[in-house]
Amino acid sequence: MVRDVGPLWRDVRRGREGPAGGSRDRSNEIYRAVWKKEPPLGLAHEFFNLGGKKMSTSKGVGATAVELVRIYPPEFTRFLMLRTHPKRHVEFDPAGPTLPRLVDDYDRAADAYVSEPESDLGKVWRLSQVSPDPEPPGFRVRLSLLADWLQIPSVVPEREAEARKGSPLTAAELRELRRRLELAKVWLERWAPEEAKFSVAPSLPAAAADLTPAQRAFLGKVRDEIGRITDPEAMHARLYEIAKEVGLQQDGRVTQEGFAAIYIALLGTRHGPRAAWLIVALDPELVRRRFDEAAGDPVKV
Repeated sequence: MVRDVGPLWRDVRRGREGPAGGSRDRSNEIYRAVWKKEPPLGLAHEFFNLGGKKMSTSKGVGATAVELVRIYPPEFTRFLMLRTHPKRHVEFDPAGPTLPRLVDDYDRAADAYVSEPESDLGKVWRLSQVSPDPEPPGFRVRLSLLADWLQIPSVVPEREAEARKGSPLTAAELRELRRRLELAKVWLERWAPEEAKFSVAPSLPAAAADLTPAQRAFLGKVRDEIGRITDPEAMHARLYEIAKEVGLQQDGRVTQEGFAAIYIALLGTRHGPRAAWLIVALDPELVRRRFDEAAGDPVKV
């Protein structure tokens, strides 16, 4: 059989036109010669794009196929292809928020598979699986949230995930969590935008000197809740209540100034991960001490 396809294989390796034209036609001839049946139907995509530009490894734009599958787990790579219409370019750009959004889209497809396996989105998830008999999708954590967890040394992702699920993770869920953690590490190191990166400041940042009286009052009241409220959702609701109590609202809506005060006191920036989760996840003594320092002598309201 090998002798039968030898001339065809040599044509492919030498880049000759072969019996019918392009590489797909030559590959079909090899398939017929080897397997003695008709090849699968072809599904031709347009070019891979990186940041809107056509990939060209010879010009240093993009990545090789090997690099692609090293960056994205196989199911995510297949999902990237399958969710894209065959007549459209495949956008491959792990920079910025693109990769976390891809994983979010993948999870929405997984949820669709659970609720409506015959829906278009559910079928896309099923076809994205490498295993011929995949397990139904279980509990998952968003990639962007995992990136936040990785940046706080006191957070143990496995323990945090179990707390969110409300029960121990299954073996499959634990494998998926660890796979996503590795992907989140690579994203943080190579592609995450600066606003996604943070670290707890070793001491009170200088920017805290510019906090307004209302922000200082806000931090003083939040300080009293540290250690008493340990549930992130309950803390989130309480933060809104405190913001209203100290007047951090406009047109009846709470402004972002209270949350900015939290980030400034802890991180030295005006933005960060979800504020309630951040202050619950950190060591209570550290948070209380930092808010004490930032609040100074808060205005009584």
